[in-house]
Amino acid sequence: MFHLPPGLCQGWPQSSMHSSSFPRHRIPLDEKRKLVEGELKSFFTNPHERDSLAAAVKAYKAYRKTISKLRRRLAERNLGHLFDEALFKVLRGDSLEAALDSLIKEKGGDNEKREQVFNNIRDENAGVIKTLREEIKQLRAMIDEKDMEINEKEKIITDINAKLRYLSSDLGYRVRKEKEIKVRESKISYLNRKLMEEKKLRERIQKELNQVRRANLLKSRKEFALVWVVDKFNLEEILKLKATSAVADGSALYYFRDASGAGKNAAEKFLELEPRAIIAERKKMSHLAVEILFTLPVIPPGDIELSFVGGFAIAEKEKLEKLISEEKEKIKMRIAEREGENLKSIINKYRDERKLLLKT
Repeated sequence: MFHLPPGLCQGWPQSSMHSSSFPRHRIPLDEKRKLVEGELKSFFTNPHERDSLAAAVKAYKAYRKTISKLRRRLAERNLGHLFDEALFKVLRGDSLEAALDSLIKEKGGDNEKREQVFNNIRDENAGVIKTLREEIKQLRAMIDEKDMEINEKEKIITDINAKLRYLSSDLGYRVRKEKEIKVRESKISYLNRKLMEEKKLRERIQKELNQVRRANLLKSRKEFALVWVVDKFNLEEILKLKATSAVADGSALYYFRDASGAGKNAAEKFLELEPRAIIAERKKMSHLAVEILFTLPVIPPGDIELSFVGGFAIAEKEKLEKLISEEKEKIKMRIAEREGENLKSIINKYRDERKLLLKT
C-alpha cells in the first residue's frame, strides 16, 4: 500500500493542472475500488469523494517516479524546502529541469542568504565543533579501549569455562572412583566378616575334634572314667551340650560346677541325653529338677576326686562305679519308700471310705 504525499489532493485547481494530471477516460468502478481499498477507505464518505480520491491516486501513480526524482534533485541543491512549489510547476506542465531552473532563479537570492547564514553559524561555532570532534575522538578511543577490555574479559571467561569443564569432569571422575572404592571396601568388609565366621567355625570344629580325641584317649585308659564338665545346670548350657557332636551316647557321665540353676525345662532336656549319672550338689537343685531326675544317680562332688583336662575331667573308675552302684541302691530304697507311702496312702484312703460307708 502506498501513501499520498500530504496536500497532494488539496489546493490543486483543475484549471492550473496539466491535462495529463488526471485520467482522460472514465475509470471503471472495479478499478476505483481497488485504487482506494485498505486504509484509504477512511478518507471518503460517499461515491463522489471516492471517485475524486481514486483519480488523485491514479494521478499520483503516474507521477510517482517524477516526484521521487524531483525530491532527489532538490536535495542535491539543498532546496528540499521548495518541493511543493516545484511539484506545482511540474504538475502544471513544466518539465522537471524547467521547474528547477525557474525556482533557482526565483529563490536563488534566498538560498545564498541561507547559505551565508549557515556559514556564519559554522564559523561562530567552530570552537564548539572542534571540541565536539575532540570529544568524539576521545569517546571512540574509549570505546576501542572498552572493546579491548571486553575481548580480554571474554577470553578470561572462556578460559575459566574451560577450566570449569575440566574440573567438572575431573570431579565426576573422582566421585565415581570414590563410589567404586566404597563398593570395594564394602565387599572387602563383607568378605572379612565371612572369613572371621569361617575361622570361628573352624576353631569350634577343631575344638570339638580335640575333645573327641581326648575323650577317645581317656576312654582307652581302663583305670579312669571320663566325665563331661558343664559350668551351669541351665537350659542354655544343656542346649549347647546337645549341639556338641562330641557328646557320647547314654553311657556319659557329667559334672556340673553349679547346679543351682537347674529347673524343669533344663532337667527334661538333660534327660534326653540319656546320661548314666551326674556329679552335682543335689541340695542346690530346684524341687522340680530333683523330681525329674529322681531315678538318675546324683553323686556329691565331695565323694569323688576329679582331675580336669581341658573340657573334661577324669575320675578313678573303680571308685566312681562303686559310688554309682551305691546311689542306685539308694534310688531303689527311695522308690520303695515312695511306693510304700503310696500304698499306705491308698490303704488309709480305703479305710476312710469304708468307715464313711459303714456310718451311712
